[in-house]
Amino acid sequence: IRGIYLNNILIGQVNDVGIEGTSLELGWVIDPSCHNQGYATEAVQAIIADLFARGFEAINAGAFSQNEASLRVMQKCGMHKIDMEDDIEYKGVLHHCLYYEIHKTDV
Repeated sequence: IRGIYLNNILIGQVNDVGIEGTSLELGWVIDPSCHNQGYATEAVQAIIADLFARGFEAINAGAFSQNEASLRVMQKCGMHKIDMEDDIEYKGVLHHCLYYEIHKTDV
């Protein structure tokens, strides 16, 4: 887990959801008061670069289909939608999840 800080105040985090060989799935959360300011994009871009430097070959992430902000973060980070979708229950509500991925060879 890596914290995202603004003026030494923790405003979010990026974490690994799962690791399989040289592939890693990322997840992140940003305090709602700091949404739409580019903090998630900046953090995820830096972490993707670091993970590739550490030897990972593919990074993926998923988001609920209605979470347009996270979908935009993935796109801004160079990720492309992949042929993987899932339905996930969260807080008693079923959500459709879309997945995006970037490969080391893409950068």
